[in-house]
Amino acid sequence: MSNLVSHFNLKPDNYIYEQDYEIFKDKEKLEKLKDELLEMVIDSSNGHASSNIIIEKLDILTKDMNLTTLERNYLYNLIDNEINGNGPITAALKDDAVSKIMVNSCKDIYIETSLGLEKDTSISFINNEHIIKTVEKILEKNNCHYDKSKPIINARLSDGSNLFAIFPPKINKPIFTIKKYNPRVTSLNEQVRLGALTPYMARFLEAAILANLNILVCGSALSGKSTFLSAFINLMPDKNRIIVNDTDASINIIKDNIINVNNIDLEYLSSLYPDNIVISSIDNNVLNNIIYMNKFKGIISAYTTNKEDYFDDITNEIMITNPLLNKELINYYLLNSVDLVVYLEKMPDNKIKMRSIREIDNNKLRPIFSYQDDEFKLYNFIPNTYKIIKSKGIDTIDDIFKGGNK
Repeated sequence: MSNLVSHFNLKPDNYIYEQDYEIFKDKEKLEKLKDELLEMVIDSSNGHASSNIIIEKLDILTKDMNLTTLERNYLYNLIDNEINGNGPITAALKDDAVSKIMVNSCKDIYIETSLGLEKDTSISFINNEHIIKTVEKILEKNNCHYDKSKPIINARLSDGSNLFAIFPPKINKPIFTIKKYNPRVTSLNEQVRLGALTPYMARFLEAAILANLNILVCGSALSGKSTFLSAFINLMPDKNRIIVNDTDASINIIKDNIINVNNIDLEYLSSLYPDNIVISSIDNNVLNNIIYMNKFKGIISAYTTNKEDYFDDITNEIMITNPLLNKELINYYLLNSVDLVVYLEKMPDNKIKMRSIREIDNNKLRPIFSYQDDEFKLYNFIPNTYKIIKSKGIDTIDDIFKGGNK
């Protein structure tokens, strides 16, 4: 409300705050006023309306109406955001502290920050049509194709943010989520600063990526898998050809050497001669992805599981969809497809922690690093993956393992 206060010379001490949705209770009247005011302002402007123009047209339209100051303020903000911004979520989109915006209904809007998910009562929509029009405007401004015959939208915005929406008749009311792109978060150094992992862990993972090891990133939903996939892409050399098979449009990264594909059979990807392949999720095609990772190196992929020992989850999933395969063969594929397993977890305080980095050793997952009892731990041995990294001429992590047991 700060913009409204300044435009109408209100003193915050005398200002009575209400939930945004409740300020203008007559929604039919509000919809009519919005449309009339928008038309008046647009006719007097050229794509961008100054504060003076909005206030002038607002005064003309409402001069014979007995509107409260709150209602006038609401109308001003509504029109300003509709013309010069992205509707009611304009301020949230501009706020760097906000990482996610979730619209569940006209008055149920949640924002996610580093403190977690909170309902934001300062944001509201007039009706369901207002929600749909806001999404359409955002897509149009970002040159995103939108097929109105399809009620599900999964779009990448021009700044790297992801917009996912579901409209009727697929659902009883329109909803959407925007996961904002933050280039700082997609840096391992930033994740170290946030306490998700240690500098040693970050350096080890960077060396593993440069050595083209296959890495599987595991964790439950909202555990940070996409964030770390993006951070790993940032570590890949600019000269490399990177293919990103982003099946759910969740990877937020912008680089000139990235080729984005969507649900293309992995066998065809090798024809593009990639240096690295990043798969946002192998959840829906586990077996094919695991077999492919047996053949090629430099692959980083993500798998959704809430178990740190992912073997059982993946094995059971493969056996359900491929009942003729025996467990021994599946385990063989698993053990030979992955060099490192990274497990992420969202903690009770909403912070992401890298719970472990493990390698395959004697047909078992052996931890190299872990996070337990509020402390990160480096295990006292020389990992086989370190030996592989060393054999590739990469000596940037020699100091980490110099004291380990052979």
